[in-house]
Amino acid sequence: MTGQHWAQRHRRSRGLSSTGLGSRGKWHELRYSPNSCSYRVHSHFPRKERSIILVLAVLVISLTVLTLSFVTSPWALPVLAGNQREPDYKEIIIEPGDTLWKLAGTYGRPDLDPRRIIWEIQQFNHLHDGTLQVGQLLRLPRKILR
Repeated sequence: MTGQHWAQRHRRSRGLSSTGLGSRGKWHELRYSPNSCSYRVHSHFPRKERSIILVLAVLVISLTVLTLSFVTSPWALPVLAGNQREPDYKEIIIEPGDTLWKLAGTYGRPDLDPRRIIWEIQQFNHLHDGTLQVGQLLRLPRKILR
């Protein structure tokens, strides 16, 4: 029996059609392996199925990354644990006549230098200068509060 006849017979016995498409929609190809002196069946997915598999793989990886980033984020841990911890700042709204010096005297600890309190407020709120606007929300770090 020649190699071509054997391949046709093998194809029929494995349920493979002459066009190469099997019953499962995969592309089957018989390749001769010189090392083992035999034919082997190689399966290939059609282009449409490969793109669907690629999209599904990307979707699974994306969902995994999003889930891990949510679970490991610092703000999600207290929510997942169920305990609400107190924020490390106090929010105030700036009223007419408020200055950083006045806020340092009103809210700051007496054992701290007012310049240090002002600097902490500026760093915590990302302020570049001492200008405050009426109605502005300002966060005072707990470590400088009375």
